[in-house]
This record gives sequence, C-alpha cells and structure tokens, in this order.
Amino acid sequence: MDDDKQRETRRSHYRLRYPPASRPTMEIGDATYQVAEISEAGARIVLEGTFSIAPSEAFAGDVKFHDGEVISIEGLVLRTHGNEVAVQLSKGISIKRMLAEQIWLRKEFPMFFDSVERARERWRQNKSLDHS
Repeated sequence: MDDDKQRETRRSHYRLRYPPASRPTMEIGDATYQVAEISEAGARIVLEGTFSIAPSEAFAGDVKFHDGEVISIEGLVLRTHGNEVAVQLSKGISIKRMLAEQIWLRKEFPMFFDSVERARERWRQNKSLDHS
C-alpha cells in the first residue's frame, strides 16, 4: 500500500484525544496502559515501563472507560514512538461508544476539547496552504 493510501486509511475514523487525568485504560495481559487517543479502528497508548509486544504482532486486551464499561479489543501493534504505541484494532470500539465518549468529553472538559479542535483546524489550514 502506498503512503498516501495508508495515510488516508489511518485517518478514516474520528479519533478522540483524552486529557491525561481522565484517560481510559487498556489492559493487555498483566499490564495496564493509559489510552491517549482512541477511534473505532485504532488507539495510541502511553507507555510507563516496558511494552513486550513488537510491531506487527497481534494482541488482545480490554479497554476500561470512565463509567466502568469494559470493551474487549484485538489488534496489531503498528509502531512505537518514544513513550507511545500505535495500535490498529481489528475488534474495536463501536461508533455508539465513540459518540458517548465524545459527548462526555465535551461536557466534562469543554476547554480541552476546544483546544484540540482549534489545533486540528490550524493543521488543516496549514495543510491546505501547503497544497496551494
């Protein structure tokens, strides 16, 4: 798959970013990690210590949300970068859960959510200027 197609595929789902103090957790085996960003088809998790799954390896685990709901997930490790791991989910989060999370984030953290949206808009504007 070429880079443009891969980038398009990666961005085909809306991703939610969480404030550090209110991140869901992801349990994989005996380890628990914070989820910095999540979508229906992927997640970005924060490492605190070691991560024993190499890129291209499959994994299974559970994501626990702020309200206690636990969703089983399965996927593939895409890459590690610094203290973060990007994963692609083959069994992921439903659109219904994503919408509920978005509503909760907007209600509980309006300033955080607004700052994320402003940053995305600046990125889009800069990207369109680059292609002009």
